[in-house]
Amino acid sequence: QLESDSKENIREFCSKVDTAYAKLAEEVEKTASLIRKTESMDQNEENRQREIDNYKEMLQEATKSQLLLQEKVAEVENDSKKKLADVSEALETANCELFDKTS
Repeated sequence: QLESDSKENIREFCSKVDTAYAKLAEEVEKTASLIRKTESMDQNEENRQREIDNYKEMLQEATKSQLLLQEKVAEVENDSKKKLADVSEALETANCELFDKTS
Protein backbone atom coordinates (compact mmCIF):
# COMPACT_ATOMS: atom_id res chain seq x y z
CA GLN A 1 0.00 0.00 0.00
CA LEU A 2 2.80 2.41 0.93
CA GLU A 3 4.58 1.73 -2.34
CA SER A 4 1.35 2.29 -4.25
CA ASP A 5 0.72 5.58 -2.43
CA SER A 6 4.30 6.69 -3.11
CA LYS A 7 3.95 5.88 -6.80
CA GLU A 8 0.66 7.82 -6.90
CA ASN A 9 2.30 10.77 -5.14
CA ILE A 10 5.18 10.66 -7.61
CA ARG A 11 2.74 10.55 -10.53
CA GLU A 12 0.81 13.52 -9.12
CA PHE A 13 4.05 15.40 -8.56
CA CYS A 14 5.24 14.62 -12.10
CA SER A 15 1.88 15.72 -13.46
CA LYS A 16 2.14 18.99 -11.54
CA VAL A 17 5.73 19.47 -12.75
CA ASP A 18 4.61 18.82 -16.34
CA THR A 19 1.76 21.32 -15.95
CA ALA A 20 4.09 23.89 -14.40
CA TYR A 21 6.63 23.32 -17.18
CA ALA A 22 3.94 23.75 -19.85
CA LYS A 23 2.76 26.99 -18.20
CA LEU A 24 6.36 28.17 -17.92
CA ALA A 25 7.00 27.40 -21.59
CA GLU A 26 3.85 29.34 -22.49
CA GLU A 27 4.99 32.30 -20.39
CA VAL A 28 8.45 32.15 -21.97
CA GLU A 29 6.86 32.27 -25.44
CA LYS A 30 4.61 35.19 -24.39
CA THR A 31 7.63 37.02 -23.00
CA ALA A 32 9.65 36.37 -26.16
CA SER A 33 6.74 37.61 -28.25
CA LEU A 34 6.48 40.78 -26.16
CA ILE A 35 10.22 41.34 -26.47
CA ARG A 36 9.98 41.01 -30.26
CA LYS A 37 7.07 43.46 -30.35
CA THR A 38 8.97 45.90 -28.13
CA GLU A 39 12.06 45.66 -30.33
CA SER A 40 9.91 46.24 -33.40
CA MET A 41 8.26 49.25 -31.76
CA ASP A 42 11.69 50.60 -30.78
CA GLN A 43 12.88 50.20 -34.37
CA ASN A 44 9.76 51.96 -35.64
CA GLU A 45 10.33 54.77 -33.15
CA GLU A 46 13.95 55.12 -34.30
CA ASN A 47 12.81 55.23 -37.92
CA ARG A 48 10.21 57.89 -37.11
CA GLN A 49 12.78 59.93 -35.21
CA ARG A 50 15.18 59.77 -38.17
CA GLU A 51 12.34 60.83 -40.44
CA ILE A 52 11.50 63.75 -38.12
CA ASP A 53 15.17 64.77 -38.04
CA ASN A 54 15.27 64.67 -41.85
CA TYR A 55 12.14 66.83 -42.04
CA LYS A 56 13.64 69.30 -39.56
CA GLU A 57 16.78 69.53 -41.69
CA MET A 58 14.70 70.02 -44.83
CA LEU A 59 12.71 72.75 -43.06
CA GLN A 60 15.90 74.51 -42.00
CA GLU A 61 17.24 74.36 -45.56
CA ALA A 62 13.93 75.63 -46.94
CA THR A 63 13.92 78.46 -44.40
CA LYS A 64 17.49 79.40 -45.37
CA SER A 65 16.54 79.36 -49.05
CA GLN A 66 13.47 81.47 -48.35
CA LEU A 67 15.56 84.07 -46.49
CA LEU A 68 18.11 84.18 -49.31
CA LEU A 69 15.31 84.60 -51.86
CA GLN A 70 13.74 87.38 -49.78
CA GLU A 71 17.10 89.16 -49.66
CA LYS A 72 17.49 88.75 -53.43
CA VAL A 73 13.96 90.07 -54.01
CA ALA A 74 14.73 93.09 -51.82
CA GLU A 75 17.94 93.72 -53.81
CA VAL A 76 16.09 93.45 -57.13
CA GLU A 77 13.33 95.77 -55.86
CA ASN A 78 15.87 98.34 -54.68
CA ASP A 79 17.77 98.09 -57.96
CA SER A 80 14.53 98.45 -59.92
CA LYS A 81 13.51 101.49 -57.87
CA LYS A 82 16.91 103.09 -58.47
CA LYS A 83 16.71 102.40 -62.21
CA LEU A 84 13.14 103.73 -62.30
CA ALA A 85 14.29 106.88 -60.51
CA ASP A 86 17.18 107.25 -62.99
CA VAL A 87 14.85 106.77 -65.97
CA SER A 88 12.31 109.20 -64.50
CA GLU A 89 15.03 111.77 -63.97
CA ALA A 90 16.35 111.28 -67.52
CA LEU A 91 12.82 111.56 -68.90
CA GLU A 92 12.20 114.73 -66.91
CA THR A 93 15.49 116.17 -68.18
CA ALA A 94 14.60 115.24 -71.77
CA ASN A 95 11.15 116.78 -71.39
CA CYS A 96 12.65 119.99 -70.03
CA GLU A 97 15.16 120.18 -72.88
CA LEU A 98 12.43 119.51 -75.42
CA PHE A 99 10.26 122.20 -73.85
CA ASP A 100 13.15 124.66 -73.93
CA LYS A 101 13.81 123.94 -77.62
CA THR A 102 10.19 124.36 -78.60
CA SER A 103 9.70 127.52 -76.65
